[in-house]
Amino acid sequence: IKKTLNDFMKNKLSPETPVGFVSVDVDLYSSAKDCLKLFQGEAECYLPAVINWFDDVEHAITMNSWCGEALAIKEFNEANNFRKIEKKQVRTNRPQKWWHHQFYFAHILDHPVRTGEKKAQSLSINMFEF
Repeated sequence: IKKTLNDFMKNKLSPETPVGFVSVDVDLYSSAKDCLKLFQGEAECYLPAVINWFDDVEHAITMNSWCGEALAIKEFNEANNFRKIEKKQVRTNRPQKWWHHQFYFAHILDHPVRTGEKKAQSLSINMFEF
């Protein structure tokens, strides 16, 4: 990640193909910290809220708020005023699965949709519309 992320951000990250989902499965604090640098691009290169899934924030006995992915998230939030990663609130009206608590959102607070500079858009995926 450390070797390839800068090239990806420079040559592939764009408003035409905004990031909408990120899965982080790197096991270590330093690698997780490198992954989160992805969210330092131009605001329009992301959806206003990007779904994140972190594999090691909940269940490994060695994971806690002072190491690993959780510490990388905490430090990211402290270092960024307009980009925040927050745990997704899971619905309580249905039985929970073990992996539900590993979902987070990267909130792109300076995104033009959030600042009111642009109107939100949606895309219909109804296959019966003609």
